[in-house]
Amino acid sequence: MKALAGFALALVATVATAQSGPSFSEYKVSTEVAADLAALCRVEVQQEYGERCDRFYSHMESHMALYAQFANRLASEGNDAYGNADTVDLEMHQRTVSRLNESMQYINTMAELHLR
Repeated sequence: MKALAGFALALVATVATAQSGPSFSEYKVSTEVAADLAALCRVEVQQEYGERCDRFYSHMESHMALYAQFANRLASEGNDAYGNADTVDLEMHQRTVSRLNESMQYINTMAELHLR
């Protein structure tokens, strides 16, 4: 659960942080996969944790470095880190990030309820 909270902070920092980091396309695809996996986990967590949530947590753990590296790229390059992404692509990505954050908040809330 702490890893999930840590990811949420990294994701928020990313929206606000070295050239050798991942491209926006790599970051975007990973975030889209995370949002889809979080949505599946969100459905599952209503009953108990299982395979869907395991896949979500596994994805998040294996991609934490990518998110941190892209955050560093944003910090050093500013908007240039987004490369050739157009406004529509950036807006769609922002919706994905919002969807992911919403699902993570729900998963955390349900996890707290199950732990009681």
